[in-house]
This record gives sequence, C-alpha cells and structure tokens, in this order.
Amino acid sequence: MRRLLKDALALRARRDTAQIGGKELEAEIAALEERVDKLLKARVTHEPNRVLLAHLARERQALFTFLRIDGLPATNHHAERGIRPQVCIRKNWGGNRTGRGAYAAKVIGTVIRTAVQQGLDPTGVLVEIHSSDGTRSGLDIPSGPAP
Repeated sequence: MRRLLKDALALRARRDTAQIGGKELEAEIAALEERVDKLLKARVTHEPNRVLLAHLARERQALFTFLRIDGLPATNHHAERGIRPQVCIRKNWGGNRTGRGAYAAKVIGTVIRTAVQQGLDPTGVLVEIHSSDGTRSGLDIPSGPAP
C-alpha cells in the first residue's frame, strides 16, 4: 500500500508539472486502481492489516479523487487540523454540563470556524443567525429543533 500511495503522489507531481494529462493520466489512474483492487483481494492474517484493507475497500471510490481534481489535497490533513480545537472542546463538553449545552457549543463552534474559513466576521454571522427568521437569502439556516 505504501508503494501504491507513493506512486500516486508521484503521478500527481507529474500531472502538476504538465508531464502527463488527459487519457494518459486516466490510464495511469486506472492502473493504480487495478493495483488497489488486487491488494483488496489479498488474504491477510494480521488483524490490523485486515482493518486497513476493510477501510480501503469502503473508501475505494475516493482514493484517487485528488488525481482527477486539480488542487484537491491527497489527504484531509488540513480539515482535520481545522476542526481539532472544536473536537477537543466537544470531548470536554465545551464547558457545558449537559448534552444540550454541548450540542450548542458544537453548532456555534462550527459556525465560527466556517465563517473564518469564508473570510466572514464570525460575530456578525452569529448576530445575523440569531436575529434571522431563517428566510434571509444570504444564510442557509435550517429550521426545526436540534437533533
């Protein structure tokens, strides 16, 4: 698997430097996918390897999306780092003592993070949400009770 992923990253580098593209790129991606399929058919006895292969099988269709879409990262590392503070807060109930309070902290944290990522003022967005009836065209605010 390690070699396969390194080969995929090398292919991305070739694509990004315009050394390969079009049908040739698709053929290379198809070859990588064939290698994944062969790997997924392997009989493994080591439990962690079985777990890894099961995960890869579930994600099979998305494994090489980064090769087909320019600018798409090969991993979700940046997204994971982006939500890490909120995850840490959530795991500690966000300073709240109830499930409802933790849910509120999760939603507010998500809104703040999304606003920052979109270059918006988080406080302004929260004020707009609070004062909105949910029909304002600039914000997509779901109606109904919290899950």
